[in-house]
Amino acid sequence: MKAYLVGVYRIRNLVNGNLYVGSSLHLQKRKSVHFRDLRKGTHHSQHLQRAWQKYGESNFVFEVMFHCAKETARWYEQKALDVLQPAYNVLKIAGSPYGRKHTEDAKEKMRIAKVGKVQTPEHKAAVLAAAAARRVKKGLSPEQVRDIRIRLSSGENRKDVRATYGISRHIIDGILRKKSYAYVTD
Repeated sequence: MKAYLVGVYRIRNLVNGNLYVGSSLHLQKRKSVHFRDLRKGTHHSQHLQRAWQKYGESNFVFEVMFHCAKETARWYEQKALDVLQPAYNVLKIAGSPYGRKHTEDAKEKMRIAKVGKVQTPEHKAAVLAAAAARRVKKGLSPEQVRDIRIRLSSGENRKDVRATYGISRHIIDGILRKKSYAYVTD
């Protein structure tokens, strides 16, 4: 199995010093994706995309700030976001959509897209039933949460633990950071 370098990085504008900060489980691949999207004009950060178009590729560098364990990458990214306050990061919470603000134009487009779409009572019932089934499936008992914490702290592969309980990596991350199931004590 090939070992990839995990860590926190920044994309720095050499002209004005503005930054974009992120973390990745595979730094080289993340660099390639950022630069590919910037070259294509499709980067998710419009601030960074506009600066790239204004100053040119030669005025941006991808720098690894430091390497860390994959379990702590998001934590360190958040610390870097808090300290550096990078101009090109739209979202200020690592790994989260919180803080994203839609423009009034975008809100209006979303409203218009919903106008005239009537959901039948059967459709509404099916949506509610599916959501309830997902909640039940994701619900973990305190014993399961403790077992997950023990297995992960002993070095077991996250994918194996996720497969055992049928949960997403986000739930695993929340359990480890004690954001999800914080009431469950070890």
